Amino acid sequence: MPCDPAADFLIEVNWHELRILGIWASNWAAEKFGNDVDSARALRGILSRLERQAPGMPPLTLGGELRLVRESGFEVSASTIPSEGFVVVNGPGAVGFAKKPEPKL
Repeated sequence: MPCDPAADFLIEVNWHELRILGIWASNWAAEKFGNDVDSARALRGILSRLERQAPGMPPLTLGGELRLVRESGFEVSASTIPSEGFVVVNGPGAVGFAKKPEPKL
């Protein structure tokens, strides 16, 4: 389901903290939903949109880190780290439409 642009916010977060959340979300989804393709694609879509906002930063999943290792030429043995998976991206998602949260008085 598409995101409602009226609910977009600009949130400041450290990339390392975001990576921790991405890794935890990926592991939790793999454990709870197993082979549910729709859930995996939804999570991958969210993480992909976040990663595109900082293309020079490390991936937000362990699967993404393993992809970088494979691309560098190192061999990666079988592991329990879930694959990133792929998702069709339709537009920028929430990117570029955010507003800063208003402080509570």
